[in-house]
Amino acid sequence: MKRHIPVQIEWHPDPAQPVPVYRQILEWMYGKMESGEWPAGTRLPSQRAMARHF
Repeated sequence: MKRHIPVQIEWHPDPAQPVPVYRQILEWMYGKMESGEWPAGTRLPSQRAMARHF
């Protein structure tokens, strides 16, 4: 059985940007997936953990 290691989030949105924070988060996450850094099956943090972080 393959074990998935949860990702570590070392990024924060910039509220000073004209782009809404939720959109910055989406674009950052899409970038991680498109670059292959988060391949299919990568375990993301829970919504609660992400809300606390962001």
